[in-house]
Amino acid sequence: MKNRQQGFTLVELVVVIILIGILGATATTKMIGPSSFDAHLNRDQAIAIARQVQILSMNQSISSATDPNASCYTLQISPGYFGSPRCESVLPSMPPALTAADNNLSLSAEGLTVTNLYFDMLGQPFYFSGTGVNEARVYACRSNSGCKLTFRSGANEATTLCINQEGYIYAGC
Repeated sequence: MKNRQQGFTLVELVVVIILIGILGATATTKMIGPSSFDAHLNRDQAIAIARQVQILSMNQSISSATDPNASCYTLQISPGYFGSPRCESVLPSMPPALTAADNNLSLSAEGLTVTNLYFDMLGQPFYFSGTGVNEARVYACRSNSGCKLTFRSGANEATTLCINQEGYIYAGC
């Protein structure tokens, strides 16, 4: 018994090294933070918002931009805002909008020149041109690539949301 050396076995050393590796990886992801995922999270939330506005619009007939309820069924798109205005009296279940201040959001649009996007009863995106009597529906996202919205996070990571001419809303185009 006197010749027995004291120390760790190889199995104990391997287990300790694996545990230190797991703890190090966990700590590293916590220190880096979620900013690299912000663009993807914003895009996924924007898809949910756009699809909900689309579904609600498909059940509502909007004849004019001056219709009192038209703004409740509008998808508003700007560099610092994506969503529908809050209309609790008409749409109590509308999700909150994405804003630059709350979500570290930067948004740019290709193939879309308007800030208010509506959906018809088939789910196709359109906007109103003109005012009053001369107002007419113009279908949006008619280019080959449709409408492409690019979301950027604070870490400058970018991801895209697309709306095609038939109204299909999807990630990455």
